[in-house]
Amino acid sequence: MNAYFWITGLIVCCFSCGTKETLQTPNLHPYTNCLAGVDTTKGDEAIGCVGNYYKLIDQQYVLKIDIADFLRKNSLSEYQDSCFQIRISTDKVLSAGVFAELQVFNKGESNLSSICTDIIITNTPKPQRILTDVSGSIIIQYNGEQDYYGSKRSVFTFFVERLSFKDKVAQKEVVIKDQLLWKVIDLGMAG
Repeated sequence: MNAYFWITGLIVCCFSCGTKETLQTPNLHPYTNCLAGVDTTKGDEAIGCVGNYYKLIDQQYVLKIDIADFLRKNSLSEYQDSCFQIRISTDKVLSAGVFAELQVFNKGESNLSSICTDIIITNTPKPQRILTDVSGSIIIQYNGEQDYYGSKRSVFTFFVERLSFKDKVAQKEVVIKDQLLWKVIDLGMAG
């Protein structure tokens, strides 16, 4: 009888481990080879604040990577000198607290002007829509802290291996791949 309860408990435990409440554990890789082969000489237009990182992709798109939820749940000290790959999906639980969205502007109007600032430029073009139906993967590397006006701020590098966004309005798939956000400092709250 005791064996029956033990086996039943084991089965219940195994099934509960596979539910959507389980967060994905990032695969840690050594710092020295996680971005080997990535061209870091290209300049990029990227900015970070309050756990959100933005990159101007082209004249129509701005990519946002949100790690605020991940930072609330994890200690950065365990990721020092390492990087990890995260599978991104629309399901927030399965994405380990890392999310991505693509801001779609009219062609020629994409910008980073009113992001991470308390000075809002009123005539700056706004995105026409924001795509959140996403799947793919990114590599995140924690680069430590940097002094920013007397405050220690986190610095991250992101490499977008491939993110696929579904644009239901334009009825197409938008693929962002091989994009680097190199050592972007989190500026914190505006003001």
